Amino acid sequence: MTTDIHAVATAYTAAWNSGSAEAVASYYAEDGDIVINRGTPWEGREGVAAMAAGFFADVPDLNLVCDGLRVAGNHVLYL
Repeated sequence: MTTDIHAVATAYTAAWNSGSAEAVASYYAEDGDIVINRGTPWEGREGVAAMAAGFFADVPDLNLVCDGLRVAGNHVLYL
């Protein structure tokens, strides 16, 4: 299972580095959301795509690096 988690984290990182907001959003459930720095949640894949598009507009040379993962039960922390 840890190998699967690492594979997903690698692919998620690649999605961010692709510059495609839709690729990033594809890793979220249709009704999923993301909260950044305790802000207002970006809801649904459409909201997640809007969040990612904002990052790409603000930081056009964005290069995400996964520094590690912490796994506990069914929770994963992406560092």
